[in-house]
Amino acid sequence: MTTQDFWNEFLKANNKPLDTKYNGEIQIGETLEEVSKNTLLILNKKKCVNCSSLFSFTIDMFPVPKKSDYYIVLDQNENPVCIIQNKNVSLMAFRDITWDIAQNESDASSMQMWRDEKKEFFFDESQILGYDFNEDTVMVIEQFEVVHGL
Repeated sequence: MTTQDFWNEFLKANNKPLDTKYNGEIQIGETLEEVSKNTLLILNKKKCVNCSSLFSFTIDMFPVPKKSDYYIVLDQNENPVCIIQNKNVSLMAFRDITWDIAQNESDASSMQMWRDEKKEFFFDESQILGYDFNEDTVMVIEQFEVVHGL
């Protein structure tokens, strides 16, 4: 099934206007293994938060996500598997991210593990994108829910 067919199926099933737009197709993870793991976490409702640096949007000139935005989640083979909708979007410094946010963002077993993994990720990203990652780096926190799946 194509992404557009998947989207149209969602619109029809939910009586949404056919001109309703989605904000993009996403795969969450750096490797195919991470994409597969994160997709399963989303489908099993164990991942309902995404955390990104604000710099990643401004440098790439992508709009910052908003409440009510829709995204089509693709699996490791780039097939659509579900549609998520942002329920809340907030900005906060990396240092202010709570355990509640962290445990809904990944399967890390502790706040320290989450912070260590994310610091490594955002440090690497900052080197590629050309910003200085630190505890004050502004993060985009998207809280979402699955609104359509296979």
